[in-house]
Amino acid sequence: MYEPIGNGAYGTVYDAVHTGRESEAPYLAIKEVDIFTCGNIMWPSALWEPSIMRNADHPNIGKVLDTFTYKDNLYMVMPKYDIFDKKIDILILFKLIHALEYLQRNHIMHRDIKSSNIMMDGNEPVIIDFSCGVVCKDWKPCNQREVYSATHRAPEILAGDIHKTPVEYGWKGEVWALGVVAYRCLIGHLPVIGQVPQFMYKLIFGRISTIHKELRAHGSIGDIVCEMLTITPSTRPSLKDLMERPIFNHITHPLYKDIQWPIPSNSAPNTLQSQIESRLPRIASSPQSIRMATSILQRYMDITSLSDSEIIASLYIAMYSTIDISVGYKLTSEEREVVINMISKGDLFSM
Repeated sequence: MYEPIGNGAYGTVYDAVHTGRESEAPYLAIKEVDIFTCGNIMWPSALWEPSIMRNADHPNIGKVLDTFTYKDNLYMVMPKYDIFDKKIDILILFKLIHALEYLQRNHIMHRDIKSSNIMMDGNEPVIIDFSCGVVCKDWKPCNQREVYSATHRAPEILAGDIHKTPVEYGWKGEVWALGVVAYRCLIGHLPVIGQVPQFMYKLIFGRISTIHKELRAHGSIGDIVCEMLTITPSTRPSLKDLMERPIFNHITHPLYKDIQWPIPSNSAPNTLQSQIESRLPRIASSPQSIRMATSILQRYMDITSLSDSEIIASLYIAMYSTIDISVGYKLTSEEREVVINMISKGDLFSM
């Protein structure tokens, strides 16, 4: 590894070269994440990133070639993509919409769409950095605040920031964020600039007519972006709606494979709760934790084949990344090792 080429809240990306053997992609990028501290920043959905990127099979979603751990750090080996030059046309916009719709169909929300998280692989736009990603397997909307960069945050999410209360939002937030990216590409600057939610919220409402007027000067692609930057989420088009617009009819859809989800537990909640209470008394001491653990295990996995340590490791990963709640106690050294192994394999979807 060489010098850092990028830093974020969840890790550092380094330039790297494959020197061990002949390789079709000798130039690489390696992301380093501290497994047990990234969650203290906000939530360790960063721990799900290698699983999302390994299991997603779409030409416009970034790939993880390999993962390994050293001490308590996770390393993700990825192709080194080219910088997105902030130029957009109908084809690039369609491919990005198609990639986000693919993620939605597979229950994944990116939650940090912005220009710096889009790269280029030749002529193909590629969405990267799923460190804020979440898996919503029961299709329920999210309610975590402080997702997306402030300048790309949809009005409905900013409203929650203002009142410091969770506001449910869905994939329409992805539509807005991509609309902001497209606006910047067409107009040359962001629709609104700032960090204070109340200021941003008022600014959006005050500028929305001007924003739409600027976009309509760019013809049919501007009209599409106008729709994406609709303030009210109920009237903002979905990703699927956008894909069906006549302007995209001549474009061939990318080839992809949907993610094969594991079969969730068939156990009734009461049965699961009894199993957790008997096997994991430390969780059972917290009524809130037992409710959340039961909810997760009911939706995500069958615990009959898992050891106690594997259940704890699964909950450590899933509780933060899906519903923002601590398991409530310090992991043992054995449980820490299981967490590291699970994350390193990048196979959390098969837990």
